[in-house]
Amino acid sequence: MRELTVRLTDLHIRHFHDTGYLLVPHAVPVALCERLIAFIRQETRRENPPAGKLHRFHDRAPALVRDVIAGPALVGALTRLLGPNVVCVTNRHNHAGLNPPGAAIVRYHRDILQPTRGLVTAILYLQESTSPTAAHT
Repeated sequence: MRELTVRLTDLHIRHFHDTGYLLVPHAVPVALCERLIAFIRQETRRENPPAGKLHRFHDRAPALVRDVIAGPALVGALTRLLGPNVVCVTNRHNHAGLNPPGAAIVRYHRDILQPTRGLVTAILYLQESTSPTAAHT
């Protein structure tokens, strides 16, 4: 299997520093996204009532999360943006969510107004975000 690589240019780096975000397509292999989707669907069906968000995701699937956060494309992109000392913090934003058709819109927000350059959140979209599956901001 060919390992994915993500080549960030100086323009990508500048965009990240200027705007605070960067879209990195294909940072996680499709097969791994499919494993994540299957696990999330299985776990959300187990919740009573069925959940749209799984909290403490790392605790539920540590090996799966490790496969994601240790992937060469994601690590390469993050270290190019932040430098070599990147760690995964599991006490913040440690969840997986679903956006099924007809679900309430989830709006993203900032917890604080000050810049948080010391902490970066990686949001992984496991499927293409099209009109029926769109992420809402």
